[in-house]
Amino acid sequence: MKKIKRIKKNKISRQKNRKQIRKKKIISKHNKIQKFKKKATSRRYPPKRSKLKLGSKHAVRRAITKRTKGKYRSEDGSVLETLFGATPKVRLINLFFRNEAVSFSVKELAERTKLNAGIISRECNTLAAGGILMKHASGVKRSYKLNLSFPFLAEFHNLVQRSFPIEKNKLISIAKRSGKLRLILVSGLFLNRDDSPVDLFVVADNLSERRLESAIKEIESLIGKELRWAGMETKEFLYRWRMFDRFVHDLLSAPHEKIYINKLNLV
Repeated sequence: MKKIKRIKKNKISRQKNRKQIRKKKIISKHNKIQKFKKKATSRRYPPKRSKLKLGSKHAVRRAITKRTKGKYRSEDGSVLETLFGATPKVRLINLFFRNEAVSFSVKELAERTKLNAGIISRECNTLAAGGILMKHASGVKRSYKLNLSFPFLAEFHNLVQRSFPIEKNKLISIAKRSGKLRLILVSGLFLNRDDSPVDLFVVADNLSERRLESAIKEIESLIGKELRWAGMETKEFLYRWRMFDRFVHDLLSAPHEKIYINKLNLV
């Protein structure tokens, strides 16, 4: 009898152990599924706006898109950029059409456009295959020049020359690095005129010449042309304007466009 009782107890304990093992397996599977779901949802959807911290990447991106949404997209930027996007190819087309008689090596193009040499050679080869550029190779060195016998040269020239060479919000954001902006005035190249003393004029508080120079170089790389530019501190500019300084008054009397003005009364 004792032996029978022991056998029954052993069977019951084994059955209990099996049930517990099954439960543990089911729970572990459930936990794994929940973890997988959480990962999938976090990959699909960005964090909510309310949970974004100040200074985070998502917050900065959304702030930029809010400011630039619907501003200066089609009417104030380059027509080529609005049609084909701000691609390296468009940047190279702008450079060649604004420097028609100049031939550039890959190294010179890299310095001018701030693009990778591999990207430049690839895009220039495609433009040469399309007939827009002429390719000259002497040994290892290669140079490219605008093909003046291209059948649609006049149409491309009008697209490049008549449109504003850079998006205005982009120009403002680059120029803001030089100091607290008060005025950005464009003329000359930006309006396709040769009777202006400068192409770009910047007035700012605490103006840094070094930062302004680096900003101008970046703008030149996007436009594809060297700019005639000038920058002044706000106090110096207002003093010169009140004293009827020749340079300031010639600049303001020539055809121009004020693309940015901040608390600066020039009446």
